[in-house]
Amino acid sequence: MTGQAPDLFDFPRKIQIQTLDRCNFACPVCPYPELEFDHGPKRLPASAMDRIVHELMEEAKSVRFCLMLQNEPFLDRRAMDFIELLSAADDVVQSISTVTNGSTLSEEQLDSLAGNPKVNLTISVNANSAEDYRRFHGVDRWERLTRLLTGWRGDRSRIRVSFVAERSTAAEAKRFRERWNALGYKTRLVPVLSRIGSVAIDDRERLLVDDFDYCHYPIDTLNILASGDAILCCNDWRHELKFGNILVQSIREIWHAPAYRRMRQAALDGELRGVSKMCAKCDYPMRSSVRTQLVDACGLTETVTAPDWTGTLPHEGRLTFVSDGAILPVLIHRIAADEAVIDGLCPIDAEVSSRFADGPVKTAFEIDIAHEGVFAFGTLSNFKCEAEARIREPTTGLGLDYAMLRLRLEPNDQVSKLLAWYEADWAVRPERVEPLASNLRKESV
Repeated sequence: MTGQAPDLFDFPRKIQIQTLDRCNFACPVCPYPELEFDHGPKRLPASAMDRIVHELMEEAKSVRFCLMLQNEPFLDRRAMDFIELLSAADDVVQSISTVTNGSTLSEEQLDSLAGNPKVNLTISVNANSAEDYRRFHGVDRWERLTRLLTGWRGDRSRIRVSFVAERSTAAEAKRFRERWNALGYKTRLVPVLSRIGSVAIDDRERLLVDDFDYCHYPIDTLNILASGDAILCCNDWRHELKFGNILVQSIREIWHAPAYRRMRQAALDGELRGVSKMCAKCDYPMRSSVRTQLVDACGLTETVTAPDWTGTLPHEGRLTFVSDGAILPVLIHRIAADEAVIDGLCPIDAEVSSRFADGPVKTAFEIDIAHEGVFAFGTLSNFKCEAEARIREPTTGLGLDYAMLRLRLEPNDQVSKLLAWYEADWAVRPERVEPLASNLRKESV
């Protein structure tokens, strides 16, 4: 592990894009239509999407796309064409996600979307009855949507339905998950947010932690409006911060604009609220440990499962360790950012043991920061770092075969900042992980 460390943040990992700035619903948890701007509909020129794909190919960069930003994506009749364009872009487009209210979708479109291995489709349902649906969305589309989803015979495991959950609706959230999971669909719960003060929410529902100043948006995601303007994030409905325009600039030019770089550095340093007045009001940056409180409130039990595990572990501080192409989930119980060291628990079998038979393994390491479970949102993209991994002999306990793993990352400023972020993200409630690791606290590997 020698040579100059790569710039982990040289290029966005995700592009979130709005192709038409319109929606056909009026949900109380969303600033639209109150903040709908007084102009005719704006459409991103198709040529802009072509230019973006061309630049990615020239840069040889692989990014994730989200074809939705402060809008209903399928009101744009070009949406399926854009998905086809991105799907054909080979390795430069890693995945294509979109979130829709489903009001315009047909069975044929569901077939196409679910049959596309690159597409991750989420449909916002947010209710368990026609009355609740009308109250939440401001329109009466319950019968059409539920008839579509309950009658569709495609691969339902490829589609996720979502519910905006509050502490006051915890019982409804649990019922929602149970119903749709039983029908074969994946589910997602989303905490209610104020959208930087654009939506009024009950103080009892606020999950803002004032001393948590990390946010993934300035670090991994480029957000592009239908006008071509690049804004900081999807929560900036007033479009207060703009960093360039994709119609006249390249991705790289926008991404490295001095103002953008300052925001990125602040987000990495955990000082974002002190740098931006807009960010100081935002409740989107939320510790993963705080999100587990919503899991608890909903009466849900969240677990980590992995191939060949005979049991489960509480879903806390999870990351993915990649060694020789094999992926191991790791349950973190200690991070030493100043030493660039991570200690954790991982599943182990004969195959895994054989990889470490000759001692430490030098490998690429992908670190996932933030929650990936029931409340799957706000996750920093994977960043590949070089690491040296050591592992103990397998031990049987907790209903599974496991081993203690130590990852020593190649120390540099960027890696240390990522680890400091991870430590701040999970350190609030160490008692949830500590009992599992207590009997493993032996001499360091």
